[in-house]
Amino acid sequence: RIYVDHARPVAFANAWVPSTSFYRGHYQDREAYIYPDAAFGLRDMILDRTRTSDSARSRIYVSRGTAQWRRIVNQDGLSGLLDCFGFTTVRMEEMSAAEQIDTLSRAEIVVMPIGAGPPITLFAPPDCIVLELANRHIVGTFGAMMMAHVLGSVYHRFVGEDAPSPGLEGRPMVDMAYRLSMSAVAAALDAAVDLSSRRRLDSEQRRKQIHLQATRLD
Repeated sequence: RIYVDHARPVAFANAWVPSTSFYRGHYQDREAYIYPDAAFGLRDMILDRTRTSDSARSRIYVSRGTAQWRRIVNQDGLSGLLDCFGFTTVRMEEMSAAEQIDTLSRAEIVVMPIGAGPPITLFAPPDCIVLELANRHIVGTFGAMMMAHVLGSVYHRFVGEDAPSPGLEGRPMVDMAYRLSMSAVAAALDAAVDLSSRRRLDSEQRRKQIHLQATRLD
């Protein structure tokens, strides 16, 4: 490991740059740096190419219920609302990497709090709808937002209101707890489900048209 003083120019006879899929700064750096070719290369290597978008799709909520910070104080209300929309709650810390990727690769709609987990949406289908939850102190293009830009997915970030965060004195503001507007989340879920349903209908109609055209050719 080499530490370089950014204020002093340094010359190297040879330098190798790893082909990472993306990089972002820490909380003070709101910029994200992504290499789409590397991201798609990683995606293609890991995903089962034989899987099609016709596979059974599910609505997924990725829980941060065991996290010490960035907690959603009205989590019970959110869980009840998601149940009404047919979401399944998953806990990534209880799953293997292969199970996590397989789950996301079959998702129709994903709801997940911001954190270290959202970059896994790189393995979600491009037509997956991603709703990310965050407090107002987290800004910038990274995680699920960045992956949505690469895949061309529908994405929205919900920003909650600050809530009491006992035991987090001295932690950065980005780690504070927050409260979500259930009416706003419900409206977004309604819109997401409607969009997904219309997409499925359009896809089915296209398949029928193709089948009809092929039958006429015979």
